[in-house]
Amino acid sequence: MYQVNLLPWRIAQLQMRYCFWRNCLFMQGLAIITGMMMMLGLWTHEQQQQQIQLSNLIHKQEKIKKTYEITHSRQVKLEKMQSIQKIWQQASLRNQRYSMLLQQLSLLIPDSCWLTAIEEHNGLLKLVANSHHHAAIMTFLRKLSEESNLEKIYIYDIKRSNHSIYHFVIHANWKIREGHHE
Repeated sequence: MYQVNLLPWRIAQLQMRYCFWRNCLFMQGLAIITGMMMMLGLWTHEQQQQQIQLSNLIHKQEKIKKTYEITHSRQVKLEKMQSIQKIWQQASLRNQRYSMLLQQLSLLIPDSCWLTAIEEHNGLLKLVANSHHHAAIMTFLRKLSEESNLEKIYIYDIKRSNHSIYHFVIHANWKIREGHHE
C-alpha cells in the first residue's frame, strides 16, 4: 500500500530543500552567466587592446617606411654629391697641376721664346713653341731638364720659317708626384 506522509514538518522540510537546491541551481547559473560575461568582457577588452596595438604598429611601420624612403633618397643624393665632389676634386687637382706647370714654365722660358700650345696625354707633355734664336731654345731645353717633375725631355721637331722664327715641339714625361694622382 502506498503511504502518504502528510506531516507538515516534512512538507516544510521538502520545500526548504527544494528552495535550497533551486537557489543553488539559480546561483550556479548566475555564476556561470556572470563568469561568461566577465570572460566575454575580458576577451572584448583584449581584442580592443590588440586592435590598438595593431593600429599603433601599423602607424609606426608607416613612419619607419617614410623614414626609410627619406633616408634612402638622402643616401642617393649623398652618393651623387660625393661622386660630383670626387669629380670636382679630380678636376681641381688637375687644374692645380696645370697651374703649377704653367707657373714653372713661365719662370723657365726665355724672353725670346713663347709657347703656342701645351698638350698632355697619359703623362706625355707636348710643348709647342716659337723662338727668334736657336740659343734660346737650347736654354729653355736645359732649364726644363733641371726640373724634377719632368724627365726624358727632347726636341721632337724644329723648323725655321721664312720670317726667321723657329717653330719647335718639345716632348717630356710629366711625373705625377705622390698624393697628386688623378
